[in-house]
Amino acid sequence: MRNISDLLKEVYLKAVRSGEKQHKTTVPILVGARELATLDSVKSLLEDHLGEPEIVERVEVRALLIDGLDEVVSDKRAGVIEKAQKFAEELKCSLLIASRKIDLLSITPTGFENYELLPFGTGQALQLIEKVQNNPLVVDHIRDGLDKMRYQIPMVPLSLILLIEIVEEHKEVPASVTELYERYGDSVLGRHDKDKGIEVLFEYLIKKRFLADLAYSEFSNKGLIEIAREDFNGFCQHYANEYGLNDQLRVFICEIDRAGVLEVGEETVLFRHRSFLDYFTAFYIHDKRDEFDRLNDFIVDIYFDDSWGEAAFFYVGLKREINDKLLGSILDYDRDSLWVNLQKIMVGRLLQAGWHSTTKVKYNGIEKALSFVPAAREKLYRIAQKGKWPEPRIMVDLLLVTASDYSFRSMFLARELKELFDRIVERKQQTDLTALIFLLWVMRPFIPHEEFVEEVQKMLGLSERDEIEPEERLRAALLLTVMKGSDKGLTKAINKRLRKLREQFPKEFKNLLPPPPTQKPKFEPPVSKRK
Repeated sequence: MRNISDLLKEVYLKAVRSGEKQHKTTVPILVGARELATLDSVKSLLEDHLGEPEIVERVEVRALLIDGLDEVVSDKRAGVIEKAQKFAEELKCSLLIASRKIDLLSITPTGFENYELLPFGTGQALQLIEKVQNNPLVVDHIRDGLDKMRYQIPMVPLSLILLIEIVEEHKEVPASVTELYERYGDSVLGRHDKDKGIEVLFEYLIKKRFLADLAYSEFSNKGLIEIAREDFNGFCQHYANEYGLNDQLRVFICEIDRAGVLEVGEETVLFRHRSFLDYFTAFYIHDKRDEFDRLNDFIVDIYFDDSWGEAAFFYVGLKREINDKLLGSILDYDRDSLWVNLQKIMVGRLLQAGWHSTTKVKYNGIEKALSFVPAAREKLYRIAQKGKWPEPRIMVDLLLVTASDYSFRSMFLARELKELFDRIVERKQQTDLTALIFLLWVMRPFIPHEEFVEEVQKMLGLSERDEIEPEERLRAALLLTVMKGSDKGLTKAINKRLRKLREQFPKEFKNLLPPPPTQKPKFEPPVSKRK
């Protein structure tokens, strides 16, 4: 497989050959959102990314790709989007803007289609690892450990790259996301440098605490994701004075810079990736936890903060457990909104991070978190109806089971998931089919197929009970059709039950899954630039 530099060289040579003048070479341009914010014209963009005017004249930009919108300060993001649209219109090219989840994108900006990238599957993750890693021993170590960690570490490129570096160093796979960041941070900050014969002036823990203090004091405590260089310099001088590092401050900053966690520019300073900022914020809170008044309330407020919720996740991960008091405070948080209910459903991520929590805490956490599904569903239904959403209502349930899957699917929770499922099935009254279908969705990878079939048969039997609401019975049957896989016998049984329910409750079925339109709509390919 040819590498990127070979492909770029081929494009460059094609553009400068005299015989190719009559044909423009089509290229994309990839630019960071922070860089775009500093550009004043399309001309400066082309000069910065294509170089010589001779090249600019011989290429045609077909796509403008903007990366890292979340790394731009919040009050400048809308301006970056507007500038990107303006540049794309001038270039007459398509536009794609990439970002982590941020408030600005909770409602898709006018003129854009919104797409969310799903984490890699196991096979895709291995393909990426094999492409970027030449050492077959490292690939083998990761392959062997993938089943253990795939429900703990999100299969996204950053996590996989960090994973490769950790396995290269230690020949083993971390067990959790927090451990991945912890070990990566320790490694790049020099914990093992002395073992390699590398002399460092400052211990890794001093540098780690410096970054944690910086993350909390200058970033999260002020609601910032980047700070002015002069503020960074002031913080460094204060830190050096406080810890007696004045004479060695320059060396200290050089060692921090070598770690590559921070990006120290001439005008601004920020963490190389937002997740590093969240991790070091959490490390500060964990390290100084005895100094916080009403620590539990503080963590709860962070957890429900759209911008800093990941810091609460890393905090629990650093503790390796979550106690009844903190979990109860989160689940009893007294605000009724869609965001709050969704975050309560997602509390399973805290149970995953706190993998050493007691079985009782895990069990109660899963059970109560799932109790917020109906409230979240109703709010989503109303939002969809108000916005004249063309999709059937069952799509809301598919969104919620996907969220629950992300929240609870972990080997650390497998036993509690099964125990809760069995207990709900055995109840003589008030059987919660919603909780059962969500639990079965999450449990699928952890149980043999034969057992899965048995559990589906139990649910089909429960769906015949008259005391359960018709819509809940239909919803369970529809979601089972998505889960059935290629088992012909199971497919036949589910379809038979669904047909019967549909005949019994045609109105409720139409509410969840209306009949297909008589005329297919014309296909319009998705676009990512202004319509």
